[in-house]
Amino acid sequence: MLGILRYSIVRATEPGVTARFNPSMDVGGGYDGVAELWLDSVEWLTRPPSPAAAAVLAELEADESNFVDRERSYRLVGEETTTVGS
Repeated sequence: MLGILRYSIVRATEPGVTARFNPSMDVGGGYDGVAELWLDSVEWLTRPPSPAAAAVLAELEADESNFVDRERSYRLVGEETTTVGS
């Protein structure tokens, strides 16, 4: 219906691990994780959802409001390129 292939959440490790791994990286603080939504195509983002898909999206957004601070969150649509691994 939505073409969702995978939904994953990457949670931050203990404080300071990123700084020890790469001291020059500034992750900006205040972030405790990243959510990734994998789609078979981004085409559905360019058109209105069907009534059934709109109902699913409303349910997902309601659940998301339990753990996402939308005022401090960002959304990015991108395409992954694997540089190491398969």
